[in-house]
Amino acid sequence: MKIELKNFFKYYNGDLSHHKESVDKLAEEIAKVAPELLDDDSEWVAIFRNQKVNTDKDQDVVLPVLYYPQTDNYTQPERTCNSSACAMALESNYKEYNKIQPTIKTQILEARVLEL
Repeated sequence: MKIELKNFFKYYNGDLSHHKESVDKLAEEIAKVAPELLDDDSEWVAIFRNQKVNTDKDQDVVLPVLYYPQTDNYTQPERTCNSSACAMALESNYKEYNKIQPTIKTQILEARVLEL
């Protein structure tokens, strides 16, 4: 029967000597067969620490785009993600548009989004 490691993590108590000894023994056994698993930059350590694991296939792409939540839309905020996405793209890509006063911006944005 295989054990469930999650239970060991759940009930581990560092004040108990037999718990510490068992973890040390596990580390010894891992070091014998797969020492790379004990490296600070191993994948399971990053996941445990809630850090993003970067692989060639999974990289963050940060675009210089403003963020507008669709819940701020005055009509049907629960279904206007496309309009919000278009507004973010327009706001971020039109330099001349950024120089216009906010009330005129809103009118232009609404007109351009409706054109799409």
